[in-house]
Amino acid sequence: MDNLYVGQTVYFSRIIPTGDVYDLIDLKIRTVDKDAKWFVGVDKKTRAAFLFHELDINNIIFFDRKNALNKVREAEKSRKVKVEVEDCLEDS
Repeated sequence: MDNLYVGQTVYFSRIIPTGDVYDLIDLKIRTVDKDAKWFVGVDKKTRAAFLFHELDINNIIFFDRKNALNKVREAEKSRKVKVEVEDCLEDS
């Protein structure tokens, strides 16, 4: 956590299998609290803020974009394929 600072860019591998979400988000660090071991990153595109704990570093937060992208791709490979069902409506 010592290598985090305000204004730094980090990469968030947002993986939510139940919602079929596999995203890579570029974050700009807004706040770092080294005593409480948390930090806040803001999405560069949507300006949404995300709160993280120091344990998230190298798990879902990465300093290298390539590592974050690999994490997302690995999760996508292991996802379960959803069966799409078309609505079957009969004309009466």
